[in-house]
Amino acid sequence: MTAFKCDCGNVHDNTVQMACTPVASLGDRVHVTWLANPLPLAKMADADIPAQMEQKINAVYDERNRCVAGMTAMAIRLGWRTWLGRHEPLNDPTWDKEWLNVVFIELPTGQVSWHIHDRDLPMFNHVIGQIFLDPIPTWDKHTTEEKYQRIAALRDPLVKYRGPHSE
Repeated sequence: MTAFKCDCGNVHDNTVQMACTPVASLGDRVHVTWLANPLPLAKMADADIPAQMEQKINAVYDERNRCVAGMTAMAIRLGWRTWLGRHEPLNDPTWDKEWLNVVFIELPTGQVSWHIHDRDLPMFNHVIGQIFLDPIPTWDKHTTEEKYQRIAALRDPLVKYRGPHSE
């Protein structure tokens, strides 16, 4: 196993996707080994997370969700399909019931989605009126890696857009 020392001064193994990230609102750093996907956090009982760590984790998700809310607003203005859905199956025991909300964007490069905590739904009020799709699309089984590849592909002028937004 390869290890590296990051700029926070800690040593991380090679399984860490993002070693640590600044949390501007707290003037601190948070190790976000699991924050790319809320599943491990959703499995943890609230009592298992020290209050200060929970505050830092929530700050990271708040920052991410502000960016995703901005992306959904831009997507709507560009005429891209954007909608709120629910994690399937709803009775999935591996997910906290407060994390079952999913916001979707159908980019020209493919579908992307994020789980959104109940407390953050007000950031997505502008998406609620977008449920005009019949039937409402479901998750296309993209992975987190595929999601970010699809977002990165938007920057590449050589990538062909697919779907209803093709040139």
